[in-house]
Amino acid sequence: MPHLVLADDSPAIQKIIELSFADEEIEIHCFADSKSALEYVNTHSADVLLADISLPGLDGYELCRVIRQNPSTARIPVVLLVGALQRFDVERAEQVGYNFQLTKPLGSSQLVDLIKNLLDASTSPPALFSLTPSQCRAIPPAYAREFSPPVESKPAIEDDALSSSEVSVSDDEINLLESRLLERLQQELRRILPEVARDVIKGR
Repeated sequence: MPHLVLADDSPAIQKIIELSFADEEIEIHCFADSKSALEYVNTHSADVLLADISLPGLDGYELCRVIRQNPSTARIPVVLLVGALQRFDVERAEQVGYNFQLTKPLGSSQLVDLIKNLLDASTSPPALFSLTPSQCRAIPPAYAREFSPPVESKPAIEDDALSSSEVSVSDDEINLLESRLLERLQQELRRILPEVARDVIKGR
């Protein structure tokens, strides 16, 4: 039976998790602090970890980092839980190697579907979930430009009074634009990935 580990100090969230999986063949282990959750993961079977980003002491980000640094736990999928009024630090989450992010309060059907997809993917040959967001970092600007839409040519500026620096876009500005575009694309992909995974698993 798969084992789902929750690290969240909210009794309400723990209860939601337990009720959401009451009819599923998934064993739930709830912990109110990251230390206890980490001890369990290091000594028992764990197939998926849910971690609140605002845990006292070692928060969800750091808990994910520690798990990724241990070869025996590095492949456990990590879902970070974020409060509705909290700011999710995408860059930090990418650095620690998280898999998905969910906003609380949690929807039971969305949560169950995501966990099932992660469990199915972990027992299947590498495919849709073979790369984590941390492995899908923004590609170097020079490479990204090869896939940029063609820019329509514009008439040359004939006014000699305008220098080239006044009408050109700097490399820094291009790189910033590409970085923001790729970040938005990654966020959108993470949003639709569970739905796509469900379709793939169902053989659509």
